[in-house]
Amino acid sequence: MTESNTNARMSMIGCLFLMFAIASYGLSLSTIQGPILDSLNGADYFALVTLLSSIGMCVMTPVGGRLTDMMPIDKLLLYSGGVSIVAGLGMTFIPNLWVFIICRVLLALSQGIYASLPFIIVRKIYPPQQTPKAMGYLAMITAVGGLLGSFLAGWLADMGYMKMAIAFPLIALAAGIFLICKFFYEEPTQEFSMDYAGIILLTIALSGLLLGLNNGPTDGWFSRFVIFSFAAGITGLLAFIYWENKAKMPIIPMQMLKIKEYSLLLIIGFCLMFYMNAMNVYMPLAVQHILNEGSAAAGALQTPKTIVTMIAPALAGAWVMKKTGNLWKALFYAALLVAIPFAFLIFTGVHMPLWAIMTLLAITGISDSLRTVALIPAAQSFLKPEEMGIGTSLIGFITTLSSSISAAFFGLAYNSLTKEVPGLKGEINGIDTICLMTCVISFVAALLVILFFRPMLEAKIKEKAQAAKTAAAK
Repeated sequence: MTESNTNARMSMIGCLFLMFAIASYGLSLSTIQGPILDSLNGADYFALVTLLSSIGMCVMTPVGGRLTDMMPIDKLLLYSGGVSIVAGLGMTFIPNLWVFIICRVLLALSQGIYASLPFIIVRKIYPPQQTPKAMGYLAMITAVGGLLGSFLAGWLADMGYMKMAIAFPLIALAAGIFLICKFFYEEPTQEFSMDYAGIILLTIALSGLLLGLNNGPTDGWFSRFVIFSFAAGITGLLAFIYWENKAKMPIIPMQMLKIKEYSLLLIIGFCLMFYMNAMNVYMPLAVQHILNEGSAAAGALQTPKTIVTMIAPALAGAWVMKKTGNLWKALFYAALLVAIPFAFLIFTGVHMPLWAIMTLLAITGISDSLRTVALIPAAQSFLKPEEMGIGTSLIGFITTLSSSISAAFFGLAYNSLTKEVPGLKGEINGIDTICLMTCVISFVAALLVILFFRPMLEAKIKEKAQAAKTAAAK
């Protein structure tokens, strides 16, 4: 479906506001959640709130994707966005610990529902060849929102305007909801039928697995709690798969995962996002513990990358949209542009200059840009219209899981090596091993693209060209 130019333009602006709100809320709350809980005498709940929010958003992402296939997107955004606004206002104006915790979790749940909507709407208002460029704009505004969200929240909090620090993303959220609800409408492709049993089983599976992965590095992988968490998670996962295969309207249609091109792209997306935890957690740690730099240097580590991700996505999108064959090239380059920088970061040591680490991480900003403009459009090209919502949201779901799983593996490697060899030597061994793991996983993604996805995509291009010739001949 292609909207009129005005409706398409205004819907796109609404998507940009929505992405800005999601990004700015994510990083602003990461910045000020600690001080807020401290002021409410709830510092001990920081890890719990963070974990519950992560699980809630992770569970509701596929649920939101499924709902887009069963109800009008404007209504879905109005309801879920309305919950976010109420939760944001509750956190802002009701200074109570339990109100804050409940509202924070509600915000994560509702954000999970509409987190994929901009990517779904873009695919519906623009023809396929223009989608990568539009995805590039979404990636740019995400980078801007993350940067401004973190900066403004910290600055407003330091100035004593904590309520404004919590509430300012609501302005962009309200604008996005208004524009999309006013200018975008599409009839749902399926009747409404919610798979409540599937949601419960998915929640049990993800809660158990994520709790186990989160607590394993600190409590020990063979502690009772971690073993019980993994047991519950694996049991829930097996029960979820069994149920989804027989459900009338499953949350995650298992037959969709039988599309080999789509399933391969999910694996590639998982590998491409694997490095995020290494960059966000362990490289700042390396700067502080190995290079002996301060917190300011660690905090500024990704500034060049942020600048890159504010510029590169539009250029990457314009290149990818020139021809469909550029999709595999973009994913291949995205994998290499993580693997190569982390191959150099394997040699992180006391003599590595800070500017070298910042430059290498900035290169991964190009990778992020290429991944954003290629992965989702590539996956969408293999989906039927009735699978578009859940298929798009599963990309976000799998990348979230990638970050959680990589955090567990990195934590295991780092803790083991630093305990085995205490001191600076152990720190260097731990960081270098994490960079090696990241490099290998990224090279695996590159091989998957060049050996398997490229032939699949080229076969699809030839098939479409032959179909066009046949239709023209008739």
